[in-house]
Order: sequence, then C-alpha cells, then structure tokens
Amino acid sequence: MKATALVLTALPLLASSATLQVNLFSEPDCKGSKQTFTIGNLESCHKTQGFKSYGTSNVDQSFFNRELRLSTWSTEDCRQSATITIGEGVALTNQNNCHEFGAINDPKSLEPGARRWTGRSFYVGG
Repeated sequence: MKATALVLTALPLLASSATLQVNLFSEPDCKGSKQTFTIGNLESCHKTQGFKSYGTSNVDQSFFNRELRLSTWSTEDCRQSATITIGEGVALTNQNNCHEFGAINDPKSLEPGARRWTGRSFYVGG
C-alpha cells in the first residue's frame, strides 16, 4: 500500500517536467522536411540529420529569464569547426521564429546564390 501511494505522489512531478521544442528544417526559411526535438536536459549536444534553418516552440515558462540560448554547429559534436564557428546563439521564444543556420557568423551566406551552410548539431544552455 505504501508503494502505491509513493508512485501516485510522484506522477505529478513527471507530468510537469519542463521541456521545449527545437524545430530544424532541411531548407532555408523554415521550409522543407522538419525534425523536432523535445528537450528537457540542458547543456547536452544533440546530433541531427542536418538543417538549414531552425526555431523554438512550446518553451516551458521555467526556461525564461535564465539567459538560455539555442546554439548550433556545423559539426556533429557541438564543437568549433574550421568552416563555421558558433555564434552567441538565439534566445528561446514561443513567438513565431525562424533562424537561418550560419547567418549569425556569416551574413553573406544569406545573399542570393551564396552557399548555405548545413547545421549538424545543437544544444540549449547558458
């Protein structure tokens, strides 16, 4: 009987765990095929299939006012690359948002006909 009470007490804690979604797109302007990652653990590197643009959604309120940012890399291990380095990242938001990979570090990558970088990993942290 005590074990049952303990399990029932823990259920609300599991249901209220804070998460956010990172949406990655295969094409610029948040178009093309979409990969969605639901993140609860911060400061972890997430390897992806590759993306050209990205955004956040369904960000739990507990993530705000903590100076957390979404940072992206062209490498698969969230480490600095010789081809493109990480920027300061973007702030988390629930508002409609779309960011082009590479734009923070290389604004020329957004010019018509320019080669677009491909993101390969990301993390959310401070």
